[in-house]
Amino acid sequence: MVMIVHNDATAFSSSIQAFAKVMTRDKFRLVIRKIGLEALTRLVRKTPVDTGRARGNWQVSIGTPNLDYDDEMKDPSGGEAEAGSGGMAPIRAGDAVIKTAPLDSIIWITNNLPYIQKLDEGGSHQAPTGMVDSTMLELQTMFERDHQGEASDLGGNEEGIG
Repeated sequence: MVMIVHNDATAFSSSIQAFAKVMTRDKFRLVIRKIGLEALTRLVRKTPVDTGRARGNWQVSIGTPNLDYDDEMKDPSGGEAEAGSGGMAPIRAGDAVIKTAPLDSIIWITNNLPYIQKLDEGGSHQAPTGMVDSTMLELQTMFERDHQGEASDLGGNEEGIG
């Protein structure tokens, strides 16, 4: 299960649970991994970069949220968010955790820097307001499109993940 703490997270979580009832376990495992990786990637790449601390502190945990942060943790990719390589260190680290998640577990994506909420609310001229909200809405749209059987990039094959 992918959980994003957000106003609409309960509804999205319910949609995912309903979807699980109509899929094979293997397909559902791929969809869950893809949603987790897609959420992490979008959050990391939308995070504005000054020192790299905010981008580098996105963390993935299984079962319980990681409540720590590391003042020294920085994403070495700097301002390359749109160049395709930005944020690779936290994305690779998170993907390694996501790949180990049991099917019935909750995947937590957290960033606990004291100023992350301010950044999410538009406290930087480098990024639009609502990186978490926009990511949640994008993921819901992708999931619903896939659930309705329309063409989607969710539910791909093993090679397309990570």
